[in-house]
Amino acid sequence: LAVAYPFTQQISALINFTISSHAVPPHVLFFQVMAGLSLPLMATAWPICRAVNLAVRVGLADQGVQETANQKNRSRIGSRWSTLLPQWVLVWRNSYRRRLRFVLTLALLGTSGAILMSAFNLKTAWTGIIDRVYAERNYDASFTLRSLESIAAIEAALRSTTAVRDFEAWQSEPVAFLTPGQAPVVSTYPDGGHGSFTLYGVPPETKMIAFPLRAGRWLRAGDTDSVVLNHGAHAARRNLAVGDHVSLSIDGHPQEWTIVGFIEEVGSAATAYVPRAQLSAAATGEPKANLLRITTTAHTPEEKARAIHDIEQALESRGLIVKLSLSLEELKTAMGAHITVLINSLVAAALVMGTVAGLGLSAMLSMSVVERTREFGVLRAIGATPAAVTRMILTEAAVMGIFGLLAAIPLSLAVSALLGQIVGTAAFQIPLPFSFSHGGFVICCITLALVIVGAAGLPARAAARLTVRDALDFR
Repeated sequence: LAVAYPFTQQISALINFTISSHAVPPHVLFFQVMAGLSLPLMATAWPICRAVNLAVRVGLADQGVQETANQKNRSRIGSRWSTLLPQWVLVWRNSYRRRLRFVLTLALLGTSGAILMSAFNLKTAWTGIIDRVYAERNYDASFTLRSLESIAAIEAALRSTTAVRDFEAWQSEPVAFLTPGQAPVVSTYPDGGHGSFTLYGVPPETKMIAFPLRAGRWLRAGDTDSVVLNHGAHAARRNLAVGDHVSLSIDGHPQEWTIVGFIEEVGSAATAYVPRAQLSAAATGEPKANLLRITTTAHTPEEKARAIHDIEQALESRGLIVKLSLSLEELKTAMGAHITVLINSLVAAALVMGTVAGLGLSAMLSMSVVERTREFGVLRAIGATPAAVTRMILTEAAVMGIFGLLAAIPLSLAVSALLGQIVGTAAFQIPLPFSFSHGGFVICCITLALVIVGAAGLPARAAARLTVRDALDFR
């Protein structure tokens, strides 16, 4: 509850809704109780069954942890190294003494590290694809007018302000694919943006956008019935190809177009581009526009905000009502915030798993100290200091951390690729570019180091405080 409350508050503030109640649903409490009762039983079922079925003779003859034949062979091979690196050989043998315990702890460390690195890899990939908003758009802000207005009137209004460096007047219309025998329908969210399908009438020689081509070509001067679809629109009709004819319903009026190309457009819903002259002539009979792409004379974000305000004032002073103005910074910020919830959730999951891994590592080292109590007594008797015993336990924990990190790296690459495919397809209809975050790797290393130090602290202290007499008398 202590962790969930601030986490839900952060998410609710991010996506702008109010949580009416923080009460825990009864089924959540029931699930926690059942998990708390069943998981220990499941974990201990096999050891208990093995113990109760153990023959008396075997049980009385048991002398604790013993080397198997394979371990003896490895010990003979490792003896060559023991003269050169005696402490490291001893640390490795002690770490691997209980193989199942070793593998389980390693799996927890590796999984938690992989999830943490995957979160930062995903964030880097998301940032990389959002950077294309600036790279592929050459304007500072877009202005949507309430109605179609004369391009001459728009030019006159924009000439009255010094905030405009360059602009293009486009025509924007909601559109739908038309299938014979079916009503044209587009599934659009209430905000009118997500899930929409928009037809833009643009100058074929536009300088405001430069989206990469997937197939075919961009619009040319002299095109009449040509249309270019972005990858979002193509995803809705995957059977379309360059050269095909497509029927689009514009305000209930069907119109035939010939597909000349497909583009990849990040940050927009399904979109079709046609020559502005053809769309204006079909809809109004004269050149009109209701969408402006404007490059301002400003340089800093503060100057751009003032420029946008001045442009709105200039347009509305001529009776051109602005329905919506959106800067590229706002578009990029909105797109970047979408991933924050998922990143925070992955980081939270990684921290929870890291805590569990730390507890598991601490339990593993504590049991190892108990099992090797007499061994520590012998080491102390032949001259090992408490500091040397402490270093041995810390080194064993460091070995586990190194192996956990080595396991986490390839696992994080696989998880990052999978998440990039899922998240990118859901958000942009294309996979996210594969990225490896060096900062995430450093954070993972630091987090693992903290987990190791925290987990090894108490077992190392307990081993260092053992006296020779108590250790040798241990049964």
